[in-house]
Amino acid sequence: MTIRYIAGAAIGLVILATCNTLRKWKNPIGRDLEGMGVDENDRTLQEQEGPQGVWLMSYPNSGSEIIIDIIQKITGKATGTNYGDVLQNEKGFLTKEMYGSKPVWTNRVHGPWKFLDVELPSKYVPIVTHCAGTCTQCHPQYYMVKKFVFLEQCVTCIKYNPFNSGSKEKGHYDSKIIKKAGVVIRNPFDNVVAEFVQLRKDQDVMGDEVWLNNYPETPAGFHLWCQDVNHRFYDEEKAAWDEEIWELGHDIPCRQAFYRYIQWHERAHEITKFDMLDIPTRMVHTKDLQTNFEEYMSKLLAFYGLTAATPVSEFNGLDVDLPGYMHWYTKEERVRIACFMKRMATKTMSNRLRPYISECDQLQTPTVT
Repeated sequence: MTIRYIAGAAIGLVILATCNTLRKWKNPIGRDLEGMGVDENDRTLQEQEGPQGVWLMSYPNSGSEIIIDIIQKITGKATGTNYGDVLQNEKGFLTKEMYGSKPVWTNRVHGPWKFLDVELPSKYVPIVTHCAGTCTQCHPQYYMVKKFVFLEQCVTCIKYNPFNSGSKEKGHYDSKIIKKAGVVIRNPFDNVVAEFVQLRKDQDVMGDEVWLNNYPETPAGFHLWCQDVNHRFYDEEKAAWDEEIWELGHDIPCRQAFYRYIQWHERAHEITKFDMLDIPTRMVHTKDLQTNFEEYMSKLLAFYGLTAATPVSEFNGLDVDLPGYMHWYTKEERVRIACFMKRMATKTMSNRLRPYISECDQLQTPTVT
């Protein structure tokens, strides 16, 4: 009886050990994630296969797609994006809602996605993200975002499936897979006009001739659009904004666009420094790439741990094709807008944006009117 009991117990232990071994084999690093209460799709506790993720963060229309394309051409390696519905084809053209999204890492089926389906770099893969609070001509409840919402949207992906008339779905990845961040900074005055120009392109695709005629692609058309958006959300923004900020900026052209721009860069700084444990960051000023391309692109490649397969010298600042629009503003408008941004920004952000808000320094202090 005792011998039979001992034999049965021994067999049971062997079976249990075998099951545990098989369960660990199912996991590439031999951790019993199921027993730890972790879904196998959540690889927070697992080793990242292949290169590590690094961000190329940018406010929309800052030039991140141009920069990521140049990096891809110089290195000959894949880059990534959170937005799998906008990809690059083999001929180098941007396509929207044409090709199915392919994950950067095969074990991460919810994104991020390859910008172009070629071989990955060995160490780091740059991934484009625009995060949150960037909607155009929208109610303040949609662009005044908290830090945790901003971070959540930084890791939100769009997957595109081209079959059955096409469909999109959202997914997320863990911010812990991101080890560095480059932050694209375009002159805010240029960025806001570029937002208007992009909106015109969108309206053109939709065939809205009335809108296009009302707001031509001229300084006058831009200012009329700014004026109308200011009027449309006047009451809502007056109620939502800090009173001092409102008094300083309520009558500047496109006030919500400049508000969104400053808020976005502040949030990007906050999450990378505090929520992501102060990961290494690098500011990528588009004007530096335009004026001294080889020096600043080489620094960016070094920051990302990427190797040039094609000499950086074969490219130049003209490849960073981002027009300037400072002449679309009057001198008085530029000073008032610069003072608004300087007042809204923290000291850290004011220093980062100093080249673009220096006209405010002509006044002793930005005063509230």
